[in-house]
Amino acid sequence: MLVSIVSPEYILGKALTENIAAHYSQKAFNHKGWSATHAYFADMRGFVMRFKVAAAVTDLEPRDPDKKDDGRALWRPTPHGDPPYYPQDAREAQRRERQHCESKNKRKCQHRLDDALPEKNAPLSSPSLGQMSPALGAQSPLLSPREDPSKSSTLSAKRHGWERLRVKTGIDFKIEPKGQGAHKTPKSPAVPPSPLSADFLTVHTPSTLVNGRDFAQTLDTVEDEKSQPKSPVESEVEPEFGRPHSVWQGNWPLSSLQMLYAYQNGIISQPPEVTAEDLSDRSKADVFVKAAAVGQLVWLIVQIITRTAEGMATSSLEITVLALAACSIVTYSLYWHKPQDIQVPIYFDAARLITREDVIQLAARSPVSTLVVRQFWLHGVAIREVSDIVFPWTPGLLIRFPGMKTPTKVNPVFIGIGGGGALFGAVHFAAWCFHFPSVVERDLWRISCVVLLLFPVLGTLTYCLTQRFAKDSDTADSKTARILKPVSYTFVLIYLLARCYVLVEVFRSLAYSPLSTFDEVNWPSMIPHAG
Repeated sequence: MLVSIVSPEYILGKALTENIAAHYSQKAFNHKGWSATHAYFADMRGFVMRFKVAAAVTDLEPRDPDKKDDGRALWRPTPHGDPPYYPQDAREAQRRERQHCESKNKRKCQHRLDDALPEKNAPLSSPSLGQMSPALGAQSPLLSPREDPSKSSTLSAKRHGWERLRVKTGIDFKIEPKGQGAHKTPKSPAVPPSPLSADFLTVHTPSTLVNGRDFAQTLDTVEDEKSQPKSPVESEVEPEFGRPHSVWQGNWPLSSLQMLYAYQNGIISQPPEVTAEDLSDRSKADVFVKAAAVGQLVWLIVQIITRTAEGMATSSLEITVLALAACSIVTYSLYWHKPQDIQVPIYFDAARLITREDVIQLAARSPVSTLVVRQFWLHGVAIREVSDIVFPWTPGLLIRFPGMKTPTKVNPVFIGIGGGGALFGAVHFAAWCFHFPSVVERDLWRISCVVLLLFPVLGTLTYCLTQRFAKDSDTADSKTARILKPVSYTFVLIYLLARCYVLVEVFRSLAYSPLSTFDEVNWPSMIPHAG
C-alpha cells in the first residue's frame, strides 16, 4: 500500500511486465489447460512441483545468501535475455554438490555424480561395465552363446565380480567357460600370496577363480585390501565408481517460464489440472471487488469535475489523489486476470526423475531479481526464489524508431515506469490555476508539473536510444553510454526533487485553502426534474 502511494509508476511498470509475461506464457504453452491466469498464479509461487532426484540432500527453503554459499556470482544475464541467465557449469555444479554432501555428512563424499541410477540390487559398477547391457543377460558380451540362459543371472554376477577384480589389478584375462582349458593347479605356497599378487594370479586362472568355491572369499579379501589406508592419490575415489545419492523427494515452486520449459522437455507431462475459474474462485478479489474499486476511483473523478463546474475550490491534495487513482485504474486493468492474495499453493508431480541438466536449465530461467535476492541449492546449482518482489521474464517490447528499419527490444519495466510517471504528472496540471500560499510556490508547482510530465518520457527515450545504439542487447557502446547514461541519471534526480516538492506542497497548501474547498456538492439539485 505504501509503495503504491509513494511510487505508483513502479507498481504500474511491474503490472505491465507481469501482464506481458502472462500472455506470452499462454501463447507459448499453446495448451487449452493453460491461460494467462495460470501464468499469473505460477509467478505468485502458486504451482509447486513435487519431484524426485538422486542428489545430495539440501535445504530447499530459500534464504539470504551467506559468504560461504553465495550463488549471485553464478547468475550471469544473457545478452539476448532468453533464457534470462547463462546455464551454470555442470562440472562446477558437481564439485559444489560434493562439498554439500561432505558438509552434511561430515565425511568424504564417495557418491557418483553423473545422475545414472544402477539397476535394483546391482553391485557397484565400473567404467568397463558402463556400456554393458543393464540386465547382463543373454545379450551380454561376457556370456558365451553356448551357455545356458537359465544360469545367466548367477554367471553374470560372477563375471561382474571378476570384472571388479580385473579393474583393481589392471590385468586383462580371457574368461573361459567351466570345463574348457582346464589347468593343473600347482601346490599352494607355504604363505598364501595376496589375491592381487602375480603369484596368486598365476596359480589361480580365471576359470578356477570364477568357478571355484573360494571366489566369494577372494572378493572379500580384495575389498578388505581396498579399504586399507593408502596414499592420498591411491585412496582418491572418482565419483563414477561409487553409488549415486539416494533418491529423495522435494518441492520446488516454478515460475511461468520454468513451467514452460518443464512442459516442453517432458519434466511434466501436462499443466496442473486446474481451470482458470477454479483459480479465480480461490482469489480474495473477484471481478466484483475489482469493479467496485475502479468504481470508487471513477466516483472521485466525477466529484472533482462536478466541484469545478459548480465553481467550488478543489485542494491540491485531491488532485494528487486523483493522479494516484488514474495510475491505479491502469494497474487494475493490467491485473484484471490476476488472482489476488492466494495463500495455499497447488502441488503437482513431475513425470520423471529430474537430472542435473534439468536443474541447470530451470535455474537459468529464474525470475529477474530486484532488490532482495534469496536462493537455495540443488544438485550443486544455485537457484533464485520465485516471489512477488521479483519481475518475471518477458520477451521484451519491440519499438521501431523513425527512419530505422530494425526494431529495438526494450524492457517493459522501463516503459511502464516512464508511462506511469508521465500519467501521474499530467494529472497535476489540473491544479495549474489553483490558489497557492505564494507566487513562488505556484511557479514551483507549475515547474514541477512540467518535470513530472516530460522527464519520465525523456528518461524512457534515453533508455531506448541506449538500447538502440548498443553493440548487443546487454552492454551499450562506450561512447553512447558516456553521453546518455549521465543524462538519464540527471533526469532521475530532477524528477525525484519535483516529486518531493509536490508531496510537501499538497499538505502545506491545506493551511491556506479557500473556504469553498470545504463546501459540499448539492447532488439532489444536479438531478433533472420537472416542476
